[in-house]
Amino acid sequence: MILGCNPTVVAPTFTGLDNCEGTFLPTVTTTGPSNTGCAYTQTWLANYTDGCNNAAIEQSITYTWTQDTGGASNFHHGQQR
Repeated sequence: MILGCNPTVVAPTFTGLDNCEGTFLPTVTTTGPSNTGCAYTQTWLANYTDGCNNAAIEQSITYTWTQDTGGASNFHHGQQR
């Protein structure tokens, strides 16, 4: 999911449905955001194992965004002679 510039990043909500236990909230993990320059990314993983030890297929979502709070730093104008 692309969030654009300088977003407020809110963790996603995952839910699941088990044939015996009904609706469940999986365990969600993340290692936090990482970046290269102003380009940021963060991935969340959701896992769940029911009471009979049946593991759901892991689900994930990745957010990407640009964090740029500084102004332009190299602005030049042409000089007439």
